[in-house]
Amino acid sequence: MATYNGEKHIREQIDSILPQLNNGDELIISDDGSTDNTLKIIKTYNSTKIVLLHHKADRSASTVHAIVCKNFENALKHAKGDVIFLSDQDDIWMSNKISKTLPYFEEYDYIISDCYHITNNLIDFDSSHRGGISPFSSFFSNVRKLGFQGCCSAFKRDVLSNALPFPTKLYMHDGWIGLLATTMAKVYFLDEKLIAYRIHSQAVTKQGYKNTLFYKIKYRLHLVINVFIRKYKIL
Repeated sequence: MATYNGEKHIREQIDSILPQLNNGDELIISDDGSTDNTLKIIKTYNSTKIVLLHHKADRSASTVHAIVCKNFENALKHAKGDVIFLSDQDDIWMSNKISKTLPYFEEYDYIISDCYHITNNLIDFDSSHRGGISPFSSFFSNVRKLGFQGCCSAFKRDVLSNALPFPTKLYMHDGWIGLLATTMAKVYFLDEKLIAYRIHSQAVTKQGYKNTLFYKIKYRLHLVINVFIRKYKIL
């Protein structure tokens, strides 16, 4: 989990995660210099399962996405488990998220699920995010749409080992890990809603904005180049 000034919703998210963790599991939280009560809330848990890291954000990064990306990388570099679940600070995990996901790792390496939406602090149980996060079988179709929602993703250690370290000037962690996994691992879309994804105006990476065509092309070109560099060990 990457955090930054998430005091409003982080307790609800941690409360949804901790009961699902077994002995030996850990919740790694990398905080990017929160100035609100985020750290104070995290410390109230006094749980041996929580590993709190302090990350110093590079505020000169080109976009807020790049800042978040480095914070997630810091958390992932400290992960010790065989399976890694990504988590945002303001969502809610369904109580069966881990138990529903783990059996699929017998056959697959990277799994992404569907999710509900939270609007106005209420879970819409009729909602679905499937159209935005269901990966394609074709690599270039995935490049075109980039259907990888990090907060709905989980993957094996081999996938993480291939993805680390992140390329320089990476715009977002989930697109990188997901797209790389489609070339080096077995990817599966789990058609079950295993988290409630919060949509709100205070999100660090806001929904509903429109990137320029130049930004989209530049982002995708950067991803494709680095995927092939990493896959074929060109550098």
